[in-house]
Amino acid sequence: MSYNAYGLLCKAGLAMELKKLNIGLTITTPKVNLFGSGSTVYEDFQSGLDSIQNIPSNNRYIENQQGELSIKVKSPVSIGLGIGIKLPKSTIHLSSEWFSGIQNYTVMAAENFIGQLPHEALSFILIDQLKSVFNIGIGIEHRFNEKIYAYGSAASDFSAVDSDGALLYEFKNTVAHSKFDGSLFHLAGGVALNMKRTELTLGVTYGKSNRNIPRPLYILGDNIVGEPEYSKLQYKRWRFIVGFSFPFRNTVIKN
Repeated sequence: MSYNAYGLLCKAGLAMELKKLNIGLTITTPKVNLFGSGSTVYEDFQSGLDSIQNIPSNNRYIENQQGELSIKVKSPVSIGLGIGIKLPKSTIHLSSEWFSGIQNYTVMAAENFIGQLPHEALSFILIDQLKSVFNIGIGIEHRFNEKIYAYGSAASDFSAVDSDGALLYEFKNTVAHSKFDGSLFHLAGGVALNMKRTELTLGVTYGKSNRNIPRPLYILGDNIVGEPEYSKLQYKRWRFIVGFSFPFRNTVIKN
């Protein structure tokens, strides 16, 4: 399956800067779908012997392709709040954001079709459902002098996945848009250097998550399909930033 979806959303913000405190508030609206389309390909082939019982198997040949399918992708309402506490040489940042839930809905649905062999009715529906989540973060900005700044932060990224749909490889009629419900946690750090003719920013972010997923096939002795087993999926991501800023405006004015 694949799709392209285009929509529009709005984000409004309000900021207040006090003597020893900065406060910020943001509100993000749900996405309004404008246009888009999707496509599906269904293939199921089997022939020859049943490898488990070593007897002739029932041949299967099912192939179906559909395009220009209607698509709808929803996004939640979110409200974010941030506070910056000013210290003599540092600023402590506290942030949080709440995301609303989304009830079960159909993202994309293929038209029902009949398989070539056997002649059985088949369908494919892609669904999505999101639960409400609340994320928090904390960061610190420290000024060593007028030329060197250091930054560090930690933040949560809890999964909003809450769907009863099946995984794609389970060959069910109703499939979940996403089944990765592992929560992410991020650590970040960096420095900013104010040099004579340029400003240099260096940073790195590390994210990690663990999740147990059911194995589609488990081999145990002579029993090919044994009790359900799980595999541990580890997700890790590194992101790096290198930024340059050239304040040539001041040089031009000076000259």
